[in-house]
Amino acid sequence: MTATPIGVLGAGSWGTALAVHWAKTGHPVRLWARSEEVCAAIRAGENERYLPGVQVPASVQASHDLAPMADCDPLVMVVPSHGYRGVLRELLALLPEDRSRTVVSGTKGIEVDSLERMSEVTAEEAERAGHELRFAVLSGPSFAIELVADSPTAVVIAAQREELATELRSRLATRTLRLYSSRDVVGVEIGGTAKNVVAIAAGAVEGLGLGHNTLAALITRGLHEITRLGVACCSPAPPASRATSRPVSSSREGAPSTRSAGTPGWSPRAFATRSRSPASPSGGGSRCRSRRRWSRCSTTPSPRARRSRS
Repeated sequence: MTATPIGVLGAGSWGTALAVHWAKTGHPVRLWARSEEVCAAIRAGENERYLPGVQVPASVQASHDLAPMADCDPLVMVVPSHGYRGVLRELLALLPEDRSRTVVSGTKGIEVDSLERMSEVTAEEAERAGHELRFAVLSGPSFAIELVADSPTAVVIAAQREELATELRSRLATRTLRLYSSRDVVGVEIGGTAKNVVAIAAGAVEGLGLGHNTLAALITRGLHEITRLGVACCSPAPPASRATSRPVSSSREGAPSTRSAGTPGWSPRAFATRSRSPASPSGGGSRCRSRRRWSRCSTTPSPRARRSRS
């Protein structure tokens, strides 16, 4: 029996590297490229624009058309965050409605206009199109050029349903690509996005020649702030939503809400709005639902801390 192809949408450096890696390990792979020029180069054996010097196996079926992706599962989205919704919407219009699909986001970023994570965007588009989707996110410390060179690489595959994360780990892991399963979808999405801010700042520190002390302090505080943001975005959902094991889905009749079917929690927009609470007119802190959780979400000292200092 022929295995179902893995569909990789996005032929940048990381998307191409994933396609090449999985093809080299025996998986049937289809790769979608937005640019017809990039697609032609990949068919010729090399993505000269985004991954020069790397031979693309002939078994990677490159296409400029989304239609061949309709037969793939999982569908690995590795497009920029600002284009994620548009590509997914076009893809969902081509999928048959009688079959559930798995969408794996390899996108690191937040949608600019809505400030939503890709899990939230996926849930909204699934509901809009009337499709049932299972969602997971793939992220971790990795470089495209080292993955295709078969350097040992470890990343996380996170899904709200533990059995889905385990299934994808078994399907996508290879001898040199180690996948760790997790249920922390929000944490993986926030971490994969916010670490880029710290990385840019680290480059500035290096360029200014400020030394290892400054770099270590930046990374340490950056990790702390990323953790606090992740905790805020993972604020507990109502019991009914937290206990649900349904996939991201939407039937045209009786469709579940985006929050309960997707990944419950705050969006960055909600976090930013709450951070401008009456208790913190400057916008620097948030009570985060209770005084006891002030230290987790506030960027300013708690009232008790201020009294002790004075």
